[in-house]
Amino acid sequence: MTVAVQHDSYWQVLRTKRLAAFLTGDTVAKIGDGMAFIALPILVLQIHGDFSAALAISLVFAIPFLIPTGISLFYGLSRYRYIPKTVVLADTAFRSALLTLAAVLAWTEQLTVWSLIALLTVSSFLRLLSSSGQRLLALGLVEKQGQYSVNGILGTTDSMGLFIIGPAVGGMLAATAGPAFVLAVNGGTSFLLLLTTLFSIPAARGPVQKSRRESPSSGLQILTRNPAAVRLFLLIFFFNLFYGPVEVALPLFITGDLAEPATALGLVWTCFGIGAFIGAFAVNFLRKAPQLAVITAIVAGWALCVIGLGLATTVTGTCAAFFFGGLVFGPFTALVYSMLQSFLQDHEQQPAFTLWAAGLTLASPLGLGIAGPLISTASPRTTFFICAAITAALIPLFLIRPRKTTDTRTKNPPPPNPAISVDSAPSATPDAAARTLTGLGDAHSTPPGPERRGLRTFRADDFGK
Repeated sequence: MTVAVQHDSYWQVLRTKRLAAFLTGDTVAKIGDGMAFIALPILVLQIHGDFSAALAISLVFAIPFLIPTGISLFYGLSRYRYIPKTVVLADTAFRSALLTLAAVLAWTEQLTVWSLIALLTVSSFLRLLSSSGQRLLALGLVEKQGQYSVNGILGTTDSMGLFIIGPAVGGMLAATAGPAFVLAVNGGTSFLLLLTTLFSIPAARGPVQKSRRESPSSGLQILTRNPAAVRLFLLIFFFNLFYGPVEVALPLFITGDLAEPATALGLVWTCFGIGAFIGAFAVNFLRKAPQLAVITAIVAGWALCVIGLGLATTVTGTCAAFFFGGLVFGPFTALVYSMLQSFLQDHEQQPAFTLWAAGLTLASPLGLGIAGPLISTASPRTTFFICAAITAALIPLFLIRPRKTTDTRTKNPPPPNPAISVDSAPSATPDAAARTLTGLGDAHSTPPGPERRGLRTFRADDFGK
């Protein structure tokens, strides 16, 4: 049984002043992160010394994510819970202070590759938890009918901050004021998010739970007894896994097969960012569309985009293919998290989303790991076709319907707890998506059942077993 649910538009949810303030800080912080993404490689090239430049850049981007992934796995695989507002405040405080320190060391010529890696690692300890927590805090500021649009807005700001405004401003500032200045600005944007979180997220209401083991199930137990959530996870995991080789092959394809300068790569990524921004904004107009059909179309559309890359013979063709890829990918994250929410009860979301985020994070380095051997064995152009074929093959996995499944979400009902605040981790109502991981208050809880949320919600038996 499926039920159409009326959802608020972007404009309706943005009338909530606390949400608008929080999203402002979140957007500015994402712009800072997009700026740093451009500035960090430039800074590494200035300080690597006798260290291999390629290896130094790889280590700077890879090592800081190891510990955050382990922390997320711990929370996802155990019954321990955390308080999202506290995590976001701690994360933004660490990042603000340590990024500023890295900038000062760079200005005084005392920064080395290893000290930069150490500072980035410590500043990223809570990165994955905070990313999920920010989404949960935003979702907790609206009623159920507004959560779909909040997911869409967060996807739009991701594209705008990380792919469009951030890289453009970061490249300009790195060229004029230097990469160290960009790191200092990123520290300032993190501090702004700290302030908006502190003042826009309500204080604790009612008694706060002291126990850290309130949930009867771990994230692994919750996901494995829900076939629909498992299938969705596998789809996204392999989708992300075979995105990695495309990202690695793209610069080699442009500079090798097309014989274009490296600056053309920036143009291609700009086209992707513009497409992703438009696509993410389009989530606002997909509220009445069936989620399953839209997500399936996105996967098929991305496969066609990658085929287009393989067929391109000019930069213009490559830009057109990647613009289309950004356009179809833009709504993906918002729709996936909205659908995942519809499979889970409120008390199940924090552990399930924590494990979900950690598992999907692993797909990126694994994808980058298989990219080298794949591209070396084949070629960048052939790699595009291989990744497109594998991505298209994921669609039957997502669409096969089971003969019979049962809804198990009521096996472990949450303990009664009438007064939980945004600051209370376990038995809250996390509403989730890329901010995954915490409870947000019984005031938003809803009875179990497939018609609880999402623009169109689905039962577990809408998916393969």
